[in-house]
Amino acid sequence: MSKTEEEKANYIGLLDLLTTIIKAYCTDKGLLVCSMAMDVTAAMVSVQNTRWNNICVMKKIACIYEGTNGIQSLTLVARGLGQRKGANLMNMAGIIQANIAKLKSHPVLGKHTAILEEAAGACLDITKFFTQVSKAGEFLIPVLNAYRFMEIFGDVLVGNFLLHGGSIADEKLRAIYQTKGADTPEKQKVLLKDDKEAAFYSGRVASGTILCRGDFDDGKISL
Repeated sequence: MSKTEEEKANYIGLLDLLTTIIKAYCTDKGLLVCSMAMDVTAAMVSVQNTRWNNICVMKKIACIYEGTNGIQSLTLVARGLGQRKGANLMNMAGIIQANIAKLKSHPVLGKHTAILEEAAGACLDITKFFTQVSKAGEFLIPVLNAYRFMEIFGDVLVGNFLLHGGSIADEKLRAIYQTKGADTPEKQKVLLKDDKEAAFYSGRVASGTILCRGDFDDGKISL
């Protein structure tokens, strides 16, 4: 529960900012996953009416339903970034930066924070660029690049949440190691094979580095 009206407004503002990204980014990624599954199983080639074929069709509908994802990206750029005079965007950026600062010294995830920090900075630079060109009358530039920007913003958000979740999982995993007496890498490796809970947390820690190793590892984010 929010303790003050300002805190309540900030949370509502974050929801307003993220709604379009959550809808569009997640359904786009869902469609991509289904498409990759069809590639792996060769479902489209062998049988037309397969389970993955049907799921892929439904995922495409999700990309269109309640406002196409292209419209969602335009809403983000045209309205979302400027809500409350940019306060919603800056609050989200502050949350990401706070998470980065907290995890910089983390023994497992710390090295990945620099990648996320650079990507988040580049995302903010793009928003500033959109503002500059819009003031100069070049309104088509943000419009034409809105979809790609939404993808970048979504990647940054997911990277942040994966790192945050990974840090929580790492605490849980270390507690299990201590309880089970797994004080060496060899013992920990054996434990991960036999203990499902430990294996879950280990996978969760690993997932905290996946996006950073993928989309951001070249250190270059551009439209």
